[in-house]
Amino acid sequence: MDRGPVQSNAHLLACAAVASGDKVYLFGGLFDGKSYDVDQIDVHVFDVVPSRWTKLPPVTSGKREGRPLAVPPASWGHTAVLIEHRVYVWGGLVNCKVIKKASTTATGDYWDNDVLYAFDVDGHGWSKHSISGTVPGARAGHSACVSGKVMFIYGGWNRLTRYTNDIYKLVTATLVWSLINTRGIPPPDSTFHSVTIIGTKMFVFGGRGGGQDYDNLSVLDTETNHWLSTPSSLQLPEKRWLHSAFAYDGELYISGGYSSGLKSCFSDLWKLNCKTFSWTKVQPKGKVPDWTSTKWCCLKGSRVFAFGGYDTTNAQPILQILDLSPSMKTLCKLAVLQYGLEHVFTNGDILLPPVRILIPKTTLRSWDQVLAMVTQRIHLRTGPVDRLFTLDGHLLSSAVDLEEKQFYVAAGRERFRALPYCHWVPRYQVRPSMLSPFY
Repeated sequence: MDRGPVQSNAHLLACAAVASGDKVYLFGGLFDGKSYDVDQIDVHVFDVVPSRWTKLPPVTSGKREGRPLAVPPASWGHTAVLIEHRVYVWGGLVNCKVIKKASTTATGDYWDNDVLYAFDVDGHGWSKHSISGTVPGARAGHSACVSGKVMFIYGGWNRLTRYTNDIYKLVTATLVWSLINTRGIPPPDSTFHSVTIIGTKMFVFGGRGGGQDYDNLSVLDTETNHWLSTPSSLQLPEKRWLHSAFAYDGELYISGGYSSGLKSCFSDLWKLNCKTFSWTKVQPKGKVPDWTSTKWCCLKGSRVFAFGGYDTTNAQPILQILDLSPSMKTLCKLAVLQYGLEHVFTNGDILLPPVRILIPKTTLRSWDQVLAMVTQRIHLRTGPVDRLFTLDGHLLSSAVDLEEKQFYVAAGRERFRALPYCHWVPRYQVRPSMLSPFY
């Protein structure tokens, strides 16, 4: 796995992502808390199998006034959902200079978008769609989810009514929008909350509006359009917004987010039992991901892919993977492995022999501590050790990827240098993958 989007100034905050097949698609966002004025949204693709990022080339055809007609402009605070082979992108804030709008009618330098775009994951092409019905107003910081072939959007912020709690649905077969008139007690108007579909129920959690953060959990029955009454839980996640949420095995998970009162980000994981409406704080094995705020996450099988986010100080250009149903191999490594005896080379220097490093089991629980221990033994001219590669250039993502009596290359933020390190490796330990591309 490489650092991918950060190498090309990817926009890590308030972006959107979906998983399709063996790929995760990342759309737009902000980079390091700053706006940008490129003429079209960028798309990064993470291929799960080789664990590599690719940035799709920009569209150069079909332009008017300098920007492509069928491609959404660069934005943040938008949503993206996958239905069949299309990703539907809605809303978000756009730089006024890009879409030739006067900033006097927008919020500051931004204009909230109200155009429906679709991205084909098979052909990697964009299209702009004509829509009808009761079309929702332009907005950003809203949430979107999917039930069958219907996209729901909830709440968010717009330049006319500020915060809102309305719900719209788009039937993608007809591209007709409709406003859902609900019954019961709705959640408060808010932005940057989370909305998750489990069965026929829509779960809304958190958000910010009216000068305060929320920890409300509201559930809408999408068949009856009725807000259900939910019993209170003795244990609740702290009030937050800009958090992540996903559903797995009939349960709701939330993590990360930002507290306006504490002025800090969370690095936690909570699980909701959707039958008893009771929350449990989950303590996963290994280091809890630093999911911070505005990090995107999406579920692929039993693994959650999380990337980007902001920790009140810096952008977090790290992809983290949480396995909700680890294999026996992974469990055995975590439970049995007492020490990892690793042989580590210095990136770009084939004159130095590999260093043998003993890694205690307690250290293996934290990938950052593993890298810190390697830094104590490997002295790079570029600074601390930030990544470990196999000899054939595959990037390790966690301590679970380590194998005893194998060889690795320690690198900082510089690129991996493909050199014949294996001339130090005993002949009986040489594997075919070590020989490429030199032998």
